[in-house]
Amino acid sequence: MKTLSFNTVFDLIKVIAGGYPLMTILFFVVIAIYGMQRRAKSSLLLFLFVLGYIVIIAATHRFGGISNYSERMLLPIPFMIAMAAAGIVSLSRVFVPKLMAFVGLLLVLLLHLDVLRIAAKPYTLRVEQIKSLTNMSRKLGIQKAIVNESLMEQNSFAMTGWSYPIETLLISAMKGPDSCVSVMLKHEHMDRIAKQGNVVRAHEWVKWTEIILPLKGLNNNYFKLPEESYLSLNEPGSSSIDTVNLQIHSSTKINSHHYTVAFKLTFPKNKGLFCSDSTYLGLQIPEGPQIRLTIPYTLVSGGILWMEIPADAITDDQQMDVFLRQGEKVLANEKIRFSHGQFILEERSRH
Repeated sequence: MKTLSFNTVFDLIKVIAGGYPLMTILFFVVIAIYGMQRRAKSSLLLFLFVLGYIVIIAATHRFGGISNYSERMLLPIPFMIAMAAAGIVSLSRVFVPKLMAFVGLLLVLLLHLDVLRIAAKPYTLRVEQIKSLTNMSRKLGIQKAIVNESLMEQNSFAMTGWSYPIETLLISAMKGPDSCVSVMLKHEHMDRIAKQGNVVRAHEWVKWTEIILPLKGLNNNYFKLPEESYLSLNEPGSSSIDTVNLQIHSSTKINSHHYTVAFKLTFPKNKGLFCSDSTYLGLQIPEGPQIRLTIPYTLVSGGILWMEIPADAITDDQQMDVFLRQGEKVLANEKIRFSHGQFILEERSRH
């Protein structure tokens, strides 16, 4: 309460207006219609209820953007506005205004469906990355794994965090209890547990943050993890791979600032590509930056890697070079083209 001020409330209003412009527009439209109908009391009540709720949030929380947590705090606001808008529709005795109000509300809902579609893209990519990670862990015969989140976070949609062990377990369990993999993060989980002086034993697993639980507490009808120690997917090693087949698996525009391209790597069966500072997937944009993606975890027989590309760094019908390097050795070198919002493999390099 001591830090509550006009600036705090005003900053929160700017965050809400920037994050939810349609809701803000609808709020002022409803206020204006109430004014035109000479229903000043209803207009004032809506304004005070919304403002009062914003003041309560500002007095108890601080955030500079819309997140999963702050979004839930804001849910009552659209409900207040929707109730007020419904009041306009129900009390109107003239068919045309009532129809216009109904169509307006319907358009807002339809526009929000597109907003949901756009907002879902990073989370869809995140699930795909988790599936790829757990599949690779199973190929290595590791069901209790450790990854370095700083390597995973080379992509903004990775969104690793305290819940990663339980999320990887749930997603991998969709293929059956014997396919379960639980992935612990090096810094968020492993290092924090070590600082507390605790140890994760073979008959235990990490649920989230520092919560260590016995494996016998899992329902074996759905989840099966072996009694063994956690093993790292980031251990360095030597690779005997000479060439890698590189293809574009998919590409999408995740927001107005970035495209994401999924590159599929294929190499001889049971051959591994290990993590190191000198092993990376690179993209050279003519007269632009070179983007590098360090291999985030050990790959066996191949895998899928996602690379984010700034939208302002590329132009339509532009050709780029994509390559996979291991030290001085070039394992793959291909040319791709950006055309009409899609990345296309233009021609195969001959090794």
